[in-house]
Amino acid sequence: MFGTLKHVQWPLQALLANDYTASVNGVKWSPDGALFGVAYSKHIVQIYSYHGRNDLRNHLEIDTHVGKVSDLGFSHPNRQLCIITCGEDKTIKVWDAVTGNKLYTFEGHEAPVYSVCPHHKENILLQCH
Repeated sequence: MFGTLKHVQWPLQALLANDYTASVNGVKWSPDGALFGVAYSKHIVQIYSYHGRNDLRNHLEIDTHVGKVSDLGFSHPNRQLCIITCGEDKTIKVWDAVTGNKLYTFEGHEAPVYSVCPHHKENILLQCH
């Protein structure tokens, strides 16, 4: 699949340019390569589904954090695909990748959270920095 990623480049740029007016802080693919998420400098994360060469579809838009979204990732604890986001509001949030419903909020950080690193081989949700 990643061999075809070069064919997605221009449609992806056009889609992102037309969809939202904020800078992109991060783009991550889901483990199966069917979805990718975009973290914006504002409070929004958009999830897109990839269906082949020039077929990208907006799957979800989630109003995630107060302020910018620093990073995002995908994880599948207990066989449920989740989106993990972090932001300048000092929280990490976990979302259902199908519905966009918030599952968990991790609070108590003393500073903005800048990155998340989901763990894909164990039943551990994430590590954060």
